[in-house]
Amino acid sequence: MDFFAQQDQSRTRSLYLTFLFILAVIFVAVAVFFAVQLAFYLSMDKLSISRNGFKWFDAQMFLLVTFVAVGIITVGSLFKMLQLKKGGSYVAEHLGGRRVNRLSADKDEKRLLNVVEEMAIASGVPVPQVYLMTEEEGINAFAAGYTPGDAAIAVTRGCLSTLNREQLQGVIAHEFSHILNGDMRLNIRLIGFLYGIMVIAIVGRSVLWSSRRSGSKKGGGQTALLALALVVIGYVGQLFGRIIQSAVSRQREFLADASAVQFTRNPGGIAGALKIIGGFSKGSRIESPNAHEASHLFFGTAIRSLFATHPPLDERIRRIEPGYSSRVNESESLSETVPGGRFDSSVSMMAADSGEARQYIGHMTPRHVDYSSQLLSALPGKIRDELDDLLGATAIVCGLLLDSDLKERDRQIKVLKKTAPVEVVRQTLILEKEIRSLKPVFYLPVLELAIPTLRGMSAAQVAGLKRYIQVLVEADGKLTLFEFVLEKIVTHQLGMVYSHSKRQTIVKRMDLLLPQMVNLLSVLAKSGNKDIQEAEKAFKAGFEQVRSAGVTRKESMSETVSFKEVDVALNRLALAAPSIKRVIFDACCACVLFDTKVSIPEAELLRATASVMDIPVPPFLFHPIKS
Repeated sequence: MDFFAQQDQSRTRSLYLTFLFILAVIFVAVAVFFAVQLAFYLSMDKLSISRNGFKWFDAQMFLLVTFVAVGIITVGSLFKMLQLKKGGSYVAEHLGGRRVNRLSADKDEKRLLNVVEEMAIASGVPVPQVYLMTEEEGINAFAAGYTPGDAAIAVTRGCLSTLNREQLQGVIAHEFSHILNGDMRLNIRLIGFLYGIMVIAIVGRSVLWSSRRSGSKKGGGQTALLALALVVIGYVGQLFGRIIQSAVSRQREFLADASAVQFTRNPGGIAGALKIIGGFSKGSRIESPNAHEASHLFFGTAIRSLFATHPPLDERIRRIEPGYSSRVNESESLSETVPGGRFDSSVSMMAADSGEARQYIGHMTPRHVDYSSQLLSALPGKIRDELDDLLGATAIVCGLLLDSDLKERDRQIKVLKKTAPVEVVRQTLILEKEIRSLKPVFYLPVLELAIPTLRGMSAAQVAGLKRYIQVLVEADGKLTLFEFVLEKIVTHQLGMVYSHSKRQTIVKRMDLLLPQMVNLLSVLAKSGNKDIQEAEKAFKAGFEQVRSAGVTRKESMSETVSFKEVDVALNRLALAAPSIKRVIFDACCACVLFDTKVSIPEAELLRATASVMDIPVPPFLFHPIKS
């Protein structure tokens, strides 16, 4: 199943989850009604009941009580969802995690960052924020967030100190599978749903506590009974939630395990981690008091529960290693295995044609992982150190925009001094030499590594960074493709944090996107081919993919397309349904790869397209870069 089919399936699972949640809410609301009726029954005089009887079902009362119960659950869920909108970092901190800093002197923490960054570059997803659950001795990890752009990955202290690099890589690959397969949004919604149901029990506990304080008053006993009933109903509702957790997550864990093996081509990594969990005294247990609401997020079973959210360890291991005999090997090798090799900057991305290229979307191969490992190793140490500092990351973004022409560069510095604080200008100048030493193939990976740090900016700081980018771009009166791509990626990635725009209508027909598609393909064709006839061939190759989606109209390459039009086109194309995004990206790949080569401008524009449409595209391997 390809990435786009996974996205469609994820939406189907979300609808299924919503349906199950509605059933659970109906059950809880009806149970609350009968608990209220029971309280009324017990509070009434027996003589009155014997004379007049008791109406157990009253339609007006039923509507009132169920309306209040559903309202409480809905408000509770919305409250939790609002908190979770802050993204994966909120979940990680809520469960006791602290942000891992690249400047840390701890070797294990640096190893963790390296593995996460390798996987992010290899898979083409934005680099997630990384957290360490310092108080957790069990071996566990999770990925959380609404989108890949606001994702966070957290690991426990036990995971980091016990597993070797191969095993840690297997665990992280498992978590990246959840990011790529669209599981995170489903999982984070499940937290909100479960909390809403649990609010009934919280209300019951509050009423019970209140009734104890006023126990001598008339009706206190019936109030306490009602409160106790609410607590029981809340916990029974949560039991239904656990069943939903189990139903939703168990099969996804098998898929994530299989994907981790595929990504690393090393079954021993993730299987070794699972074996160690089985023989470890702490297992994968999580001690955080908030673990129960997020137990389905974790790599291993986080809490003991009647309905397990994860398959048994033995079964998971046997699916990876069919000959495994349930005898846990507690002496797995803890030796370090660090991918090596010299970075070759003469290679770029993907496979022989657009259809084959699409197979890599949402998937990474060991070659992609090796490539990203070598790329990170080749980065100057000073650049890597600065990426984790807010000032340093800001300066790196500014430095990437400095012109190679000294006159233009001086003009840029002059306008930057008028716009940015002194420390930003100073740090940009300090890092300028290191940034100039980078080859163009490093520019976008460095930008992507800076994004997690930049997400820590306040809204005012983000606005400031956008201003710095704008003045640097406009200083020479012209806009290059790289400047456009950088501005687009930064705006999109940071916009995920502070954008509160209304949800827009999903476009499900390719013919409604034709003008935007023509503009994008025209720019892609010209960016990789100076010869106009070759550019037209590239455009036609791309547009053939559009026609394969049922479009009958013929279109010609646009003679001139402004960057403003490309910007509008990308924003519009980002609203396409997954099945239409598949066609869009197939067309872009066919346009770029019609001559079996990828130019750096083509790769940069393709990366911006993927970023805006939230499509994870691995590094382009196998093709030489056009000069």
